[in-house]
Amino acid sequence: MWGFAFKEFFPYIMRSRLAERSYYKPKGYAGDFLMMEHIYKDVAKGDGKFGEILDGWLMQRPGCEAIRGRRVLMKQQLEILSKKRLKNSNRFKIMNLACGPSRELFDFLKECDYTDKIDALCVDIDTEALHYSNQNVNNFPHSASVRYMTENLVKWGLGKVSHDIGTMDLIYSAGLFDYLEPRLFCKLVDKCYQHLKPGGSLLIGNFTPYDDMLLMDHILHWKLIYRTREELVELFNKTKFGKDITILSEPAQVNLFVLASKN
Repeated sequence: MWGFAFKEFFPYIMRSRLAERSYYKPKGYAGDFLMMEHIYKDVAKGDGKFGEILDGWLMQRPGCEAIRGRRVLMKQQLEILSKKRLKNSNRFKIMNLACGPSRELFDFLKECDYTDKIDALCVDIDTEALHYSNQNVNNFPHSASVRYMTENLVKWGLGKVSHDIGTMDLIYSAGLFDYLEPRLFCKLVDKCYQHLKPGGSLLIGNFTPYDDMLLMDHILHWKLIYRTREELVELFNKTKFGKDITILSEPAQVNLFVLASKN
């Protein structure tokens, strides 16, 4: 019955730009940088009036609200953590994993009055995302050092590739870890630990189970590994960070963030 119903409604659902990109995944995964930009802009687009109405409805669902909310949360954490570290240091070094357009980073830099002390390394497997970020987001005056690097972060986490990137004050990621099964999740967390300075922080996002995840999984085919607060604590307890972590959330309480520090 579900297969029959989905076949009948499919052409109408695909009129929404968000639904179409999520389902067909032109870059191999649903949450690519153009999807993020579409959700950030929050302007409905689609084929015909129905497509626009459906797109607008989808973008008001909790998952999309969470993506917009986490952009604000991460920008705030960049400000808080940088000010804290710069009390005892001359530079604040950031590494952004699976960076996409890096909107939160440049939101932070746009309002920051000490950009001359910021070094940022933005890493993504998609060179088009890096080019887009550099040309269309990093387009205002600031004094920060921003570098871009193309890399497969799964291979990096498993130690199959290495780079002389030094150690960071902050490593963060918004939308990567909820695609990773537990073993790889822990491997990548430990790799981040290795590249943090003493007292440095790791900030990573993971969607938690919520009402609309059936819509995301079975209609939009945007599949994530949802984790509760307790599951995140349990996972981190298996890593070098241990269980002494803080769980943050954006206002919708859908996208959790783990904040951990290296002793």
